[in-house]
Amino acid sequence: MQYVLTDPPWKLGKGQVSIKGKGVAPQRQESKTLRQGVVGEWSEDVVRRLQSVAEKDVFILAGYKELGMLLEACNPLRGVFIWQKPNGAPAAFYPAKLDCSFIAWTGTASDLYGHQHWPSMVFSVPFPVAGCFASERFVDRTGKAVHPCQGPEKLYRDLLAPLKPEGVILDCYTGTGTTLRAAKDLGRKAIGAEICEEYCQIAVERLRQHVLPFGDDE
Repeated sequence: MQYVLTDPPWKLGKGQVSIKGKGVAPQRQESKTLRQGVVGEWSEDVVRRLQSVAEKDVFILAGYKELGMLLEACNPLRGVFIWQKPNGAPAAFYPAKLDCSFIAWTGTASDLYGHQHWPSMVFSVPFPVAGCFASERFVDRTGKAVHPCQGPEKLYRDLLAPLKPEGVILDCYTGTGTTLRAAKDLGRKAIGAEICEEYCQIAVERLRQHVLPFGDDE
């Protein structure tokens, strides 16, 4: 396996958060974000194993909660990129809009040094949305997203584009198949692994769609 691009489950809250109230005792209120364990558990061991099975570059997406542990698990740590989300929504309890995620770059060897493949360390790409204004995100008949953590195909294509076309890409947290779809758009080979049968079916349907010419935006 030459390359890896994957987005493991993030470390999530347990369902309640503390908020400031008028009284002495802190108030507890239900969190508006995903509950812990809904999409699986984050694992440093998986990060280390991915580095051992990949021959070259490895890209792993993360949020701020697991970023420190992710960077410690990367050996070697080749770099960190930022996924900036222009359509990020204000958070209910976090003191700033949650409009950034992180992409750790590791791997025992690399095909990327020596050339400027991207104009910036910051990738500014909107995240897919559901509901009435659905864009790219897979939804059911009611408009609800079929997967709570879907990534944008453009971001994944941008990350994969500089890699050698003959290389095989692994995504061990396939979800609805964004990595596989991006690889197919680029004419690359990719292997996905996903424990949820429903998500596997969605990924299969995405791969049956017409290939998007590289360079076109959604």
